[in-house]
Amino acid sequence: MAGDLKNWKVKLADEDAVRHAAGQRIHREIKLIEQESSSLARVQWLAEVLEIMREIHLVPDIWRSQNIFYLVTKGHRKELWDFWNDDWKAVFERLAGLLKVRL
Repeated sequence: MAGDLKNWKVKLADEDAVRHAAGQRIHREIKLIEQESSSLARVQWLAEVLEIMREIHLVPDIWRSQNIFYLVTKGHRKELWDFWNDDWKAVFERLAGLLKVRL
């Protein structure tokens, strides 16, 4: 998708508004993960959104999301819990890298 935007030479009229809206949506999705109300598909989608934003050089405001994700994964770092399966582990590792949170 990021490649398509570049090929089509799409320009955003208000990058700040896109960054802000993306940051809010990312925060909402991270809150769902915190509340254990998310699914594997949603977490994968979130990682894809973050990757696309990085590819098109749009950096959303994610500090709140980073803080929540850090707290959500604290139990894993302390070896108090493990992932349901390898798919969940892979997507959490991917998301942690994109959010720049140590897992």
